[in-house]
Amino acid sequence: MIKGAGKLKLPNIFTPNGDGINDVFQVEGTGIDMTNFQIDIFNRWGEKVFSSNDPQQAWTGGANGSEYYVPNGVYNYHVSMNSLKTGERFDSKGHISIIR
Repeated sequence: MIKGAGKLKLPNIFTPNGDGINDVFQVEGTGIDMTNFQIDIFNRWGEKVFSSNDPQQAWTGGANGSEYYVPNGVYNYHVSMNSLKTGERFDSKGHISIIR
């Protein structure tokens, strides 16, 4: 939860292996103005591997929309959004692990 912004749900691990269970990383939340949304995901060298301003777009473990999939490991994310209630800008940073 981001105080003042509402509730934000970000998993800390996902398994993009095609079995239909926990295959994508996607932001879910309430009280968030999703029209001012941005998510960026980076590898351990700080290279951006995924970016979107669409909260409905899930990350499947691909690298920048290519056919290449990132290896198992830990990736850092940065999510920015506005509160629906106050319009205030909020940021959330963390990490997501990929295990296939």
